[in-house]
Amino acid sequence: EGGRQDPFDNRKLQSMMEALKEGDSTTDQYIAGGNVAWVSWSWSSTASVPVYKSSVKWIMRTTYKKPQPINLVVAVDDLFMDQKNGQMKRISPEEDHHAFILATARDLQQDKFQEAGAVADVGTSHETMYYSPVQRIFQIVSFKLNHESASKTKLTTKKLFEILSANLTVTSGEAVTQSFLEVLMALWNSLLSDTSFREEVLLSEELFGKRSPIKSIYVLRDLATACKKQPPGVKWVFDALMDAALNKIFKQGELNPQ
Repeated sequence: EGGRQDPFDNRKLQSMMEALKEGDSTTDQYIAGGNVAWVSWSWSSTASVPVYKSSVKWIMRTTYKKPQPINLVVAVDDLFMDQKNGQMKRISPEEDHHAFILATARDLQQDKFQEAGAVADVGTSHETMYYSPVQRIFQIVSFKLNHESASKTKLTTKKLFEILSANLTVTSGEAVTQSFLEVLMALWNSLLSDTSFREEVLLSEELFGKRSPIKSIYVLRDLATACKKQPPGVKWVFDALMDAALNKIFKQGELNPQ
């Protein structure tokens, strides 16, 4: 983490980890100043979730419009210190990390670091760091498939919900309930199983970023229901809606589920 932080101290980290093992610690995180180069830029905790260039560029223009530190969250375990040479595993949003690297390269070329001074201007909004509904679908489906592959067992929606409830913390977007998962998996197994429609959805996500008019998976569900779940018909209507959004016939958030 950047900003005005105490520099990284291995002794403090080790002390906290030992206290955690003994059940004596009141916190499960260690915050310190470090070098962003310690973090692997290529490793991803959610490798199957799409990363959108439009979102990265948006973060560059807003959060990192001028030089400032980045807050990164990395996984810590007994092997943590062996990962310090560029192999730390980041679990915070990778779009923010990529935007920071690209913005730093931009600022170095423009010699902006001399202009920035000592005070960092914190970005206006971090909503672009959060998963869109479509990214959430890919995240959960990827988790399900990986879990099934490792355990050699199929997960029911109920079991998937139980596992996610114990392991997934959602800080933005729609609540991940069992009914949410039922809709999500139904979409994945029907509309999103069609390659051409899936590519169309990803193209719209790249075009609009987190400002997509599709703000809920229930909008996709209602769209599928209205078109009798036929991918060609849904694709045609979806294209028409995206075209209307581009021409500002309606705004973000005006497509609401029934």
